[in-house]
Amino acid sequence: MLRTITTATLALGLLAGCAVGGDRMPSDAAGLTQHEVAEMSLHQEFDAYRDHYEHMQQLLRNAQLEVHDGEWEWGGGDDVPGIGGDGVAPLPGSDTKNSYDMSTTRLWSPPSGTDQQQALKPMIDYFTEQGWTIERRTITGDQEIWATTGDGWQIQYTAQKNGDNPITVYSEPFWTNDAHKLRRAVAGRSKADCPDRSLPGVSPAFPQWDDPIINPPKI
Repeated sequence: MLRTITTATLALGLLAGCAVGGDRMPSDAAGLTQHEVAEMSLHQEFDAYRDHYEHMQQLLRNAQLEVHDGEWEWGGGDDVPGIGGDGVAPLPGSDTKNSYDMSTTRLWSPPSGTDQQQALKPMIDYFTEQGWTIERRTITGDQEIWATTGDGWQIQYTAQKNGDNPITVYSEPFWTNDAHKLRRAVAGRSKADCPDRSLPGVSPAFPQWDDPIINPPKI
């Protein structure tokens, strides 16, 4: 009888997203546990990933407009899931197979002679207005600020000695049932047509699940 009750109690704890001892199982950047993500189909994961991607682009756009509303140079494609297991924030139990993260980078160059502190000030003010946690760093003469939003995202803005000012939006880790399958589902439908430069908020439309596979995996 005792064994039956203990087993039932443990099962209920797992269903509630709790580990033995009553502790909450590790939640990812979306607030989901690995157990909750296990209930999702690949289609559902794909749709959730698209939502994350669009949110990342919105965070990027809003921050860009605080310092420059003209064109920014792209740092490369940004629509395929990154390799998990390591990133800007820890997720206990995550590895390259059961998690992923995301990032996107743009770059512009302020007018010649712009002081680094002057270049950072508008972004510092914006991060402060949002109520985000801010950290300042100096690395080999480059000055940067990091904002942690508190809901799964971090933003890095740097005033480099060479005059370039890149901005990168990072996600914290997300759980997935199979990182390779999710990456293949996204990459297979991606047109991989990111521009060299664009205005804030302009990016290729993210594919839909029903879109055809145009980049089949290479065997």
